[in-house]
Amino acid sequence: MKHSKSEDEFFSLAELASETRLKIYKLATQQFSYQYCTNVDKSGDPCLWGNELESILLKKNHKNIYTLSINHCYENLAKFSDKLTLMPEFARFILEFIPNTPFDEKLGGVHLKCNEYIKNVTRLFNTAELEGFTILLGTCHPLFGQDFLINADRFSSQTSNQLEQLKSKMLEYVSNNGRYRTLVSNLLLRRGSVPWTNVFSSSGDKYYLPGPLFGMGLCGMHVTIQSANMEGSRFLYDALQPLCPFFLALSASTSVMGGILLGSDTRMRYLSEAMEDRPLHECSGKCLTRYGVTGVYIANHPANIPLLNDLEYCPSELDNIPDLLQAIGNDVKISSYVQSILSHFPLVISKDVLASRNGDIDSSCWEQVHSLVWPSCRWKLPPLNSPKGGLGWRTEIRCMEMQFSVAENVAYALLAVLLSCAIRDMGLLFYIPQSFILQDMSLAEKCNAIINEKFWVRDIFFDLHVEETLDIHLQTSSFSKQCRPLVVDAFSSETKLALENRRRFANLKSLGDDANLDAWCPKDICTCSENNSSDFHLIRLTGKELMCGSARYPGLLPVLTMYVNACFESGADNMSADDVDYIHSVLSYLADRATGTIPTCATAVRNLVQDIYTHRINSPTESRTDELSEIEAQVVVNYMLGARRLSLDSLREYYSSSYQGQHP
Repeated sequence: MKHSKSEDEFFSLAELASETRLKIYKLATQQFSYQYCTNVDKSGDPCLWGNELESILLKKNHKNIYTLSINHCYENLAKFSDKLTLMPEFARFILEFIPNTPFDEKLGGVHLKCNEYIKNVTRLFNTAELEGFTILLGTCHPLFGQDFLINADRFSSQTSNQLEQLKSKMLEYVSNNGRYRTLVSNLLLRRGSVPWTNVFSSSGDKYYLPGPLFGMGLCGMHVTIQSANMEGSRFLYDALQPLCPFFLALSASTSVMGGILLGSDTRMRYLSEAMEDRPLHECSGKCLTRYGVTGVYIANHPANIPLLNDLEYCPSELDNIPDLLQAIGNDVKISSYVQSILSHFPLVISKDVLASRNGDIDSSCWEQVHSLVWPSCRWKLPPLNSPKGGLGWRTEIRCMEMQFSVAENVAYALLAVLLSCAIRDMGLLFYIPQSFILQDMSLAEKCNAIINEKFWVRDIFFDLHVEETLDIHLQTSSFSKQCRPLVVDAFSSETKLALENRRRFANLKSLGDDANLDAWCPKDICTCSENNSSDFHLIRLTGKELMCGSARYPGLLPVLTMYVNACFESGADNMSADDVDYIHSVLSYLADRATGTIPTCATAVRNLVQDIYTHRINSPTESRTDELSEIEAQVVVNYMLGARRLSLDSLREYYSSSYQGQHP
């Protein structure tokens, strides 16, 4: 789909009348049902993972300055890359690459696998430079959008001719692929105008950038994890959703765009606003957007109670939901998932899907509808006729930002993989209401959110039953053998900690001790209940507490460290001491990032730009504008490029060093 078809092979907006849309929704539903039912018993597939990196292609202009390259060279580069699969993306200047084959989830040999991948990407850098291109890792070029950026005065005075010129100007940056160009045309026509994204500078000034370019033209990293069976994938999909705001804050990488220092650190809001295709009168603010939180849990787990699914999605135009329910064995959770996908307008659908003779035994219509929704997590079914050992049930984490180095991107992917293994083997539970995830995603976008903001979590994340007396019984039978002793020890410690905190808060509340109650941060504690029974307790934690632990929470990294050590000591996966040391170095690096010892990429660039501003103040000849000049932006680009090939140990020094001397 990404590599073929011209615009006339897709339905235009005028052709997507109500009758056609209903046919599309009905066929997509039938295809999903067939694909789901065909694979529902598929199990025993290998646990695999892979990461997808979106990078920026640069070329030097006549001034020897790096600028975006809109002459896509992926086909030339692909000829020289036998270890990576290269693909074009929405924007001409974006190059996407994935490993030719996914990695197995076994921790044995993980250091060798990651090192080999880093070498392959580094070879791609070298090949691109021989072809006259430079590959930049990160969300965007610091000047991306400068030619489109407008202030409030210009925004309110645009004419229809200017908007048409704007559309033509945007299309100059969009890939020639018919799917992407149809996406732009249909989105703008359905919206009835350009979907503008609000851009706030660090000084509070408001600007505007046009979508969809300044959404889809921003780069990210995705990690896909394959589970052994359907139930495992559904549970993993649920478990990772509440962690997405934390992943976003920890990977924040977007503090400069359009030449200005931003008032936020991530690209998530720009993506959501830029891809808003609904006409203004339909935008109630209550319905889920195409880019954003997933909004629905799907696992068959006792902890997945209706209370958690508290976000609305727009009703679908399809009225045969009972037929869908019956077709998938009356699985209400899966039906809700399908409805959440079908609640979005089918913006880009190829005409041949309705002309196909294969009908519901094909999957192309469902896949196209599914691919038009870009949540923080995505659940993927096995392809039809996928053999045992082939592609299976997959969960894709889509919220993480691109880091400036290959080593960092691999480290973040490995964090997701380790968490997935621990979730599977230790039964970790992270369920919180979907509305709380939505709150946390908004907080994660803020400047240095990993340090300054707090995120909602369950106070106990092991799979357990909590009775009214607070007597707790751990269900160890579901854990892998090597993890059972570990879980019992960790569970005992975590439970004691959580219950002590619960009782302390309850005692202060019953005594009316307002002073101490305020000191205990009552706004950071929430008890969620259903049917008048206490089901679970939530607390708010800083990124440091969530990652490293505190007096209120055991922390993800200590649990992952115990998990890795248990696997090594039990001989699982044939792990070597070298593998353990590498994993510990990754976890240590990410712990230092969560505590602020190593700044996020967004904070590192923010510090650099502020140093450039300081240099301006001290120089009587420099401009006082908020926008970076071409020369100043080059300093930022060089700084980003300088990180690409560095190891984690070298990056510690690189990000923590002084910015003096980096200015023009």
